[in-house]
Amino acid sequence: MTATPLQEYLNTLPEWSNDAKMSSLFAAFPSDPSSNPAGYDARLRFWQTLLKQVCGRGYLSSNLLSMNVDALDTNFQRKRVTPLGMAVVLTHMVESGDLVPIDSFARSSSWTSWAFSTFVKRPVSWGFSQLVSFDSSAVLHGTYVVVPLVRESSERLLAGVRQDAHYQTDYLLSKDDLLQQYGKTAAPAGSTAPLSEVDLEILLRYLQKRLDIAISVPTADELITVIKVKSAKEAQTKTLVITEVDRGILTIKTTVRRLTTQVEQLESKITDLTRQAQERVRLKQKERALHAIRQKKAVTEVLKKRLGSLETIEAILQKIQSAETDAEIFSAYNVGADTLKQVLATSGLTVEVVEETMDKLQDALADQAEIDEAIVAGHESMAATNGIDDSELEQELDALLVQELEQLPAAATIPLPSTPTLEHKQMKEQPTKLPGTMKLEATNNRENDAALDAELDQLEEQLADQLASLSVKEQGKVNSSRGEESDNDRGKEAVLA
Repeated sequence: MTATPLQEYLNTLPEWSNDAKMSSLFAAFPSDPSSNPAGYDARLRFWQTLLKQVCGRGYLSSNLLSMNVDALDTNFQRKRVTPLGMAVVLTHMVESGDLVPIDSFARSSSWTSWAFSTFVKRPVSWGFSQLVSFDSSAVLHGTYVVVPLVRESSERLLAGVRQDAHYQTDYLLSKDDLLQQYGKTAAPAGSTAPLSEVDLEILLRYLQKRLDIAISVPTADELITVIKVKSAKEAQTKTLVITEVDRGILTIKTTVRRLTTQVEQLESKITDLTRQAQERVRLKQKERALHAIRQKKAVTEVLKKRLGSLETIEAILQKIQSAETDAEIFSAYNVGADTLKQVLATSGLTVEVVEETMDKLQDALADQAEIDEAIVAGHESMAATNGIDDSELEQELDALLVQELEQLPAAATIPLPSTPTLEHKQMKEQPTKLPGTMKLEATNNRENDAALDAELDQLEEQLADQLASLSVKEQGKVNSSRGEESDNDRGKEAVLA
């Protein structure tokens, strides 16, 4: 006998393969929980956790957020033994608010009674039974909503819609949109099955009561139910209102989705007709082939019309979204302008204040320049009073340069051959390396020689300039000394006379 998905999952649990452990878990709950409160609570938590897991994974039925408790214990048979305390477990879950009858859940009047247990976590233990009165031997019947799973799926659904929403139009959806786009992502953790229509109805009722969504009541002229999801930026206490604009936008979105489906179907049909025509041609069935071709052309014409309609409606939707974005941008401009005015007003920045500050800065810079000039003038005056003559310093520097030049070797007097010698020619004619290497080295040598020649010419020019400058200065000194000697001679002659 093939094991069911539920049995396969139960076999993966470590407790399920332990006979001693399962014998204790399958036993009836004691009439006096105070005799072993720790064991009582452990057994209670095991079954409550297990029921939530198998329900949310779809092992009990196709509905992931509710379960039928009739003969529920038979689903957990182990070695032909069924658990004896399932009624106690279910009763505790009802009293703690984890299970709510589905008909009570759907009625608005019962919202207060079970919503309180949803948001205020009650203790799940035998001690809670001391606060509320219930018959642990009572047998429950019918379908019950598993509130923790509803809470988990609702958060997943809201997160998915808000993550995918880039425009306000993305917060408007139909029931089909929610099932197709978020049926799997909104399912409880560990589930491989999507949400059912019953699950979606439960979620919508829960989110509507929490003010996270608004649902329109379909009229005779309205074929779809408009669902408007609250964005994360909107206040939790804000009540959403569905307007005629919202209905129009959702109608456009629904039309786009239906046209897209029709286009895909028409394209698939054209592909099938093309394949049929080719097959009829291969079988020499000319009339059948022509019939397939005629059908293909007719379907192609319909496809063109559908594509044209789809492009037009998509363009309208894009313009609506663009207008929404433009409105947001304009609102941001308005807020930015007001904020900038407030910042300027509170900071005290005005044109007069800026001009006055810049004038102060220019005056300060002018004062600083005058101070620098006074300092420089003071240094020059102090240098003049110290008796230091710049001309004497220059003469001493020139004398040092002359001494430096006299110590340099006379490089210009080294004789250089004007033509290559015979030995030099023989060395050139006897290559000692590969031709390619010699050519590369010759090129490098020519480049190095040219660089050295240019540097040597530059040094010779500098040396010639320095010598010329020194010669002029020396000639001036000689002439000066000669003038002094002649003046002395004339003085001596005058004395002798």
